[in-house]
Amino acid sequence: MALSKRKVKYIIAGLLVAAVLILVFQNSDNTSIRFLVFEWRLPTLVVILGTFLIGVFVGMIMLRRR
Repeated sequence: MALSKRKVKYIIAGLLVAAVLILVFQNSDNTSIRFLVFEWRLPTLVVILGTFLIGVFVGMIMLRRR
């Protein structure tokens, strides 16, 4: 049984999401985030998850433009 390109993409996406979730749940300490003049103290898991979601959003936008 050969895997289609679509199935391979879903498998890779699933593995990446699993890796991000493992990273998120293993990093629950607080960290300081500075952006321009603003500074926030957030759990690292929020920073990692937020960065991942921004990346997914940007990726979706880039795919729609093609």
